[in-house]
Amino acid sequence: MPIAYCVGGVIFPWYLWPAQVLGLLVVVAAVVAILDRSGTTVRRAGYAVLTLGISLLLVGQLSQALCVGTQEFDYRAEIGRYINRTAGPSATLLLEPTGYIPFFADRCAWDEVGLVAPEVTDYQRRYGQDWWFEFVAQKKPTYIIQRGNFIDQRVLYTGRRLSAAQRAWFDANYDLDREFHYDPADYWHSSMLLRAVRLATAQRYGVYRCKSTPISQSSALIDLARRE
Repeated sequence: MPIAYCVGGVIFPWYLWPAQVLGLLVVVAAVVAILDRSGTTVRRAGYAVLTLGISLLLVGQLSQALCVGTQEFDYRAEIGRYINRTAGPSATLLLEPTGYIPFFADRCAWDEVGLVAPEVTDYQRRYGQDWWFEFVAQKKPTYIIQRGNFIDQRVLYTGRRLSAAQRAWFDANYDLDREFHYDPADYWHSSMLLRAVRLATAQRYGVYRCKSTPISQSSALIDLARRE
């Protein structure tokens, strides 16, 4: 299964979790099979070491679960809650990090990968690498949520960088409404728990909001971006 993600060109750590669990089970089964064929002393020592190893892995898993839970429910989901508080009922979202954000935003959302948005996959087929710009220019989502690379360099999650004309059009039509930074100290005050959750970091997110732009200016910039 991980090979399919690699071929697709986009892979995140959580894509590999099922394969990692299955791989660990295979290793444990192999060790148990070897110990069962060993002498009593070796078998007992081996099971003790195996139990200790699994216990340490469980502690590590609990620490990781605390990190992920804090990042997802307290940090990433807060982006959705922020939109829910500030956006009108007819607002629309375009984003790649789907899941928690649109769930808590409770607004119509298009995901950039196209897993649950047939309109996105249609644009991907029609416009190729320029699909994102065409989609934004034509659909004008109320909010666009992007990661740090887009905030700094206007680079999409696929690695595609907007052209100069596309950046000019985007900046003329969208404002950075709010930028989100992950700081575990905002959620935990225990020094021990802070040490655990600081083991992982989370990306920055920028929430862009569509603004009113004269039609002539907007149309001219779109034409320039398409010719570039």
